[in-house]
Amino acid sequence: MGERILETMGERIRRRRKEQGKTLKELANDVGVSMAAVSLWERGDTSPTGDKINRLCKALDCTPIWLLEGLEHLTASSGSVANKYTKYDLDKLSTIFDILPREYRLKVVEYAETLLEDYHSEVVAKIKDIKSMKFKE
Repeated sequence: MGERILETMGERIRRRRKEQGKTLKELANDVGVSMAAVSLWERGDTSPTGDKINRLCKALDCTPIWLLEGLEHLTASSGSVANKYTKYDLDKLSTIFDILPREYRLKVVEYAETLLEDYHSEVVAKIKDIKSMKFKE
């Protein structure tokens, strides 16, 4: 009996990059990081954090939830109901952000980054739990 291996975030990054016909260098340039960083992500030695996740999703045309967990629709431009809510949420946040004075905008950005880092930590922990599970075929 073999083990069923779930696709890691690094494997999703590599697969999506290759589907788009991009080299490591091209993806690194799109995201604004070194080729070594992308290579480390693809091998699973490190994981992207903060704004690099958003830039990576944009460069790979995928959603953060797909990138982090392999769930939901792959592409950000798929037009799914989830993406329509996301667009509504982004429009609402953009309006609120425009109204706020600069010092409050900085606090919003800092809070969002903290939330993303917390969420990323939770996802990494879930992935580790899943990897430790053995599946029968």
